[in-house]
Amino acid sequence: LDLLTGALEELPREATEVDLRGLSATTGSLQDLPRQATIVYLWYMDQVVGMLKDLPAAVGELSLRNMALVSGSLQDLPQEATSIALNSLPLVSGALQDLNRDATTVDVRAMNLVSGDLKDLPRKVTTLRLEADDLVTGNLKDLPKSVVSLNLLEMNQVVGSLEDLPTSASDVCLYDNAHLTEDC
Repeated sequence: LDLLTGALEELPREATEVDLRGLSATTGSLQDLPRQATIVYLWYMDQVVGMLKDLPAAVGELSLRNMALVSGSLQDLPQEATSIALNSLPLVSGALQDLNRDATTVDVRAMNLVSGDLKDLPRKVTTLRLEADDLVTGNLKDLPKSVVSLNLLEMNQVVGSLEDLPTSASDVCLYDNAHLTEDC
């Protein structure tokens, strides 16, 4: 798909789902996305620029990955976004407490400017993945009790033991967290 080219502004204006994963030759700005889009997947797009506040307000499911020119703060995410996946966005900052309080999916990986404590996560989260987020701290006992699927990978500032995990968690991955207590 690397041979496909084009600009975000060329997308049909009525599109409600925009899934351009891996179309790395795509150009444009986040503000060029169709305003009715409720689902947006943009991965590996080094030529797409913009700020999180430029995303369509209607976006409920959002996945942005490896986009070096996208900037902004977590508080600028669309208020409708309840499924949030952000991976390797070096210019995006903010705190976990800035995420939509109704978010049910939070996937934040390699976001070196994102900070916060596990207790600041939205309390309705059922799917949680945090990976190599060096400024995120906390204790496993402060995870939302609603978590069903949990992935904490290389989270060096998180402490606790297995007995602290939410009892609702049926899918648990605590990879490369050697600093946790012996129970883990």
